[in-house]
Order: sequence, then C-alpha cells, then structure tokens
Amino acid sequence: MLVRLGFVTCLACAVNWPTERIRMKSKLQKKKDNRSSKYWKGKADDAWKAEIHKVGQCEVCGRSDRQLHAHHLISRTNLRYRHDLSNGILLCSVHHTVGSYMEDICAEGDLRQVDNFKTWMEENRPGQYQWWQEHKEDKRRPEKTYQEIYEELTGV
Repeated sequence: MLVRLGFVTCLACAVNWPTERIRMKSKLQKKKDNRSSKYWKGKADDAWKAEIHKVGQCEVCGRSDRQLHAHHLISRTNLRYRHDLSNGILLCSVHHTVGSYMEDICAEGDLRQVDNFKTWMEENRPGQYQWWQEHKEDKRRPEKTYQEIYEELTGV
C-alpha cells in the first residue's frame, strides 16, 4: 500500500482510493469494538478475579501466606455465571487443589471431598450455598456483553 497526496494506492491492483474513504483499524481496535470479543472476556475475567481477591485470605482456613486462587463454584465454562461475584470464593493453593472437587469435576473424583466442601459451604456460607444450588443447572447464555460485565465490575 502506497500513501500519497490524499490517496492510497493498492500495490497489488494499482487502484487509487481517497484516504477519507478508507478507515484502517488496528487489530486491537477491532477487538475493542466487538463488545463480546476475547479482549473484553479477558478484561472481565481479570476484573472478576480482582474483586474475588479483595477478601485477601483463604475463605476456608483464613491463611494469606499461600498463593490465593479465585475459584468458580459453577464452572467458568458456564458463561452466564462466569463473572457473577456470587459464583466466586477465594481459596489458598491447598484448598483450591483439594477444592477442585466441585460438582462439575467430581464425577471421577473423591465424592467424600465434594460432600465435605458442600457441608462447609452450607454451614459457613449458607446464602452463597443456596445461590450455588439454585443456579448450578442453569445453562442459559449470558444476558450482557463482556464489555458491559467488565464495566459493571470495575465501575467504569
């Protein structure tokens, strides 16, 4: 592409186009313009994690000296609840590893651990436990775009 005096010349076909008729957008700008792109999905993921991490310690044992993980109660593959703050709990590396016993994973896992986690949630987080049980089978698509979710989480 050759640019000169208000025209862009295509080097492949030698056609001249007035520059005001050509809008060139970067790949990043195209992603930003698509409100449901991977760009906005990643931004919403980061904002969700940041909100869950505000707790500052493992919600099971209270330790903050281990690596902390924002864990989804309902699998993050369920896009409707992927960024719902009710769907998150902050776990230390020990409880997150042992805690990969959520229902969507437990089919081949240790059901005793699943029952222990469910019991812990029911006793220590009854409101969140109830939300989890009410929504875990809901497979509907999200109602908002990733950009809207990001803006809601960050207050932008």
